[in-house]
Amino acid sequence: MIRTLRGPIALGCWVALAGTSLSCSTLVDVDDYAFEESPCGPRPPACDPGGEERVYAIQWVDIPRLDAEGRRDGFDLDGTEDSICNARDFVAPDGRRGIDQQMAGLLEVLENASGRNTRVDSSAAAARGEDVGLIVVSGIDDDANDPCVEVTQRSAYLPEGTTAESLDRDDDDVLDEGVTFDYGTARERDPVACIVDGQLYARFPPTTRVSPVGGGEVTAYRGRMRMGIEGDGAQSGLFGGSLHVDELPMIDETALRVLRQAADLEPSARGVSDCQGISFALLMEVVPARLGALRPTP
Repeated sequence: MIRTLRGPIALGCWVALAGTSLSCSTLVDVDDYAFEESPCGPRPPACDPGGEERVYAIQWVDIPRLDAEGRRDGFDLDGTEDSICNARDFVAPDGRRGIDQQMAGLLEVLENASGRNTRVDSSAAAARGEDVGLIVVSGIDDDANDPCVEVTQRSAYLPEGTTAESLDRDDDDVLDEGVTFDYGTARERDPVACIVDGQLYARFPPTTRVSPVGGGEVTAYRGRMRMGIEGDGAQSGLFGGSLHVDELPMIDETALRVLRQAADLEPSARGVSDCQGISFALLMEVVPARLGALRPTP
């Protein structure tokens, strides 16, 4: 979807995580392990065709930071506050409990060790036209509450004859609003998304491509997205899901051991102490954009 940290994972960063303490509460039985229900509720038997289409470009992404009370934003992917594989769930700043967000702390260690800042780096990259993702929301009849919208994610390209300077005319290293992008074929699509109380909710199949740890793209399972949709201008949101530890690229055995210790989703048949998936979510800000021409898949 969008790159956030570039370059291979540094061994020293992962070694530093080896002593990370994972608190444990009551373990949930594998037989009761179930993922959260969709916030969209029942889909109407028929949705009216038409409606407004809105296009957004991802302006920056960031790691959800701990606030002063130790709260961190994310998704409740497993539908429980109980520990899966001994991993502690978080409480979101708005009070939602059971937040699965194990990757954020690891990404902060990587960020600190590299001396880089995820939000600053991703904002500057988007302003240069690099790795820009588009979110297209169609079928909007009511931006406060609408059970019948569709969400499509696409890659963005500079239109022929334009330069990156046209994306950031005020030279503030932030992608401008209203920029026209050529677009690729649909990467991800949720035909049964919804808007509830001004928030857009979408879910995606296990083919979403993200690069939250650098070194190549990986598949995000149980993809989730939540984003503001009411009104004009920039909107904030969150996307996340589960990454399968053994599928992460450029990771040595020491790093794998640390990641397996932090894994908190997808328990195997061997029990709740053996998980394959690690939860992640990233904050994002999007700005209104326009669609140009469709580009064929490279």
